[in-house]
Amino acid sequence: MPRRLVTSFPGRLPRPYRPAREWTYTIVMALLAAATAASVTLSVVVSPVLPAAAVGAVVLAVAASWRPGVVLAAGIVLTLAGGEFASWSSAGGILLAGGSAIAVLMSLVRGQRLPWRRLWLPLAILAWLSVRLLAADDPQTLVDIAKCLGAVLLVVTGLRDRRSALMYIGGAGMVFLALTVFLGESNTLGTRYSGISGNSNRMVFGVLVLLPFVVALAAASKNLVVRGAAVAGVVASLLLVGASGSSQGLVGLAAIVLVLLLQGFFRFAGGVRALFATVGVIVTIVVIPVAAQLVRASDDLSTLSGRTPLYAAAWAVIKENPLVGTGLQSVSDGSVVDRSAHSALLGLAATGGIPLGLAWTGVIVALLAATVRLSRRRDFAAAAAFVFVVEQFVQSVQLVPLSWLVIAYFLVERTHTQEKPSGDSPPTGRSNASVNSKEIRVR
Repeated sequence: MPRRLVTSFPGRLPRPYRPAREWTYTIVMALLAAATAASVTLSVVVSPVLPAAAVGAVVLAVAASWRPGVVLAAGIVLTLAGGEFASWSSAGGILLAGGSAIAVLMSLVRGQRLPWRRLWLPLAILAWLSVRLLAADDPQTLVDIAKCLGAVLLVVTGLRDRRSALMYIGGAGMVFLALTVFLGESNTLGTRYSGISGNSNRMVFGVLVLLPFVVALAAASKNLVVRGAAVAGVVASLLLVGASGSSQGLVGLAAIVLVLLLQGFFRFAGGVRALFATVGVIVTIVVIPVAAQLVRASDDLSTLSGRTPLYAAAWAVIKENPLVGTGLQSVSDGSVVDRSAHSALLGLAATGGIPLGLAWTGVIVALLAATVRLSRRRDFAAAAAFVFVVEQFVQSVQLVPLSWLVIAYFLVERTHTQEKPSGDSPPTGRSNASVNSKEIRVR
């Protein structure tokens, strides 16, 4: 009996078979094989040092064509490295940029429809950012933009449904946590643990954004090994946040707790939900005055660990260049010279102008909406979106590939993949034509 497979990522369905596409596919694969053979031959003849790079190119081409999600996961983990492991980040950038180009090419050859309409805002942000940085002659930052674009493209080509998304992103989270625990290092003073990231705040960002995907993967899996690894990952994350000495880590954990409370609120109804709301209001009324008193009593808290002067400098730069920005990644004003704004929103507005800041605000609103939508379904991956929204206010994460993975995933994500017998009626409120337009008949 024929079945209908309804996809959770609209627009990912292949077009009707055409013989011309088969010929195109064959020609592209032949050219790829010829280029690979030529690169191996030249590397052996010209320089004996290059064969390893040629073999790596072959592996990348095969992996990006066969499993782009694996390339995405590996690239994200490697680009979170820094400090003594900076070479890993370069390798991760090659995976994301090169792998995404191959994956998009193969998707077009196979006739897959990619959801470009859902990604017009982040793609527009990256495009305008490239124009401004190109005018400022900043090639290294352009490389960072290529990494971020690669992450976006690999999300739409490699994550076909929620199951594959959790498998690849959650798996990347487990690998990153393991590498951070077993290979990580402390700073030069030995006072803060920075893992493989070379910076404790960057390590905490990676840990707390990937942790919800790890937990969601465990919740969706019946494998005891996966669930055990997720429990170990939660414990490791708490220990890493404590060892980092980062106040941002505590803020990120608070964001995760808030999402848990939100999902608990949606889970219950009637009197229990009213009780949740009442307790939340009471806690808010009590916590705000206490927090305000602590901020006034601590110079570190009142300046957000020295960030408020940077925010003031970024705002001064924005007022001087409101439309197109400076085209620079750093801000300078008064005593602040060539410093990061330590805020993705302010940093982007200073670099590309207020319109770019407004576009980024649109992304934030979309992620907040995704947090509420997924919390209604009790999908714990929603916490990753909220953690990112909170952390981007206190970190310059606008050129971190993991940030763009989160943005692309939650902009494209919709309902879970479902399989239904062909005799079932379409979902309520949707016509047969609407359903049939997003189905694959499997015989």
